[in-house]
Amino acid sequence: MQVPGIIWHLFSDFADAHLNLAILYDIYLQFFYDAHDHYQRYLELAPEDETAKKVKLWLQDLQQRMLQGGN
Repeated sequence: MQVPGIIWHLFSDFADAHLNLAILYDIYLQFFYDAHDHYQRYLELAPEDETAKKVKLWLQDLQQRMLQGGN
């Protein structure tokens, strides 16, 4: 799934945008590989954010689901 180019260009380094997309892809659309990429990018951009610990756990959970045959 592609985010419109101009919007993504403006917000590609905005950590919260990556987190929101990751959640959208993970929970609502079940596009697990896209979610994985956005969780990873969020953690690269905001490793010390108060939400980062939770996101690391979500990412581990997602990786387990992917190993078990998720999308």
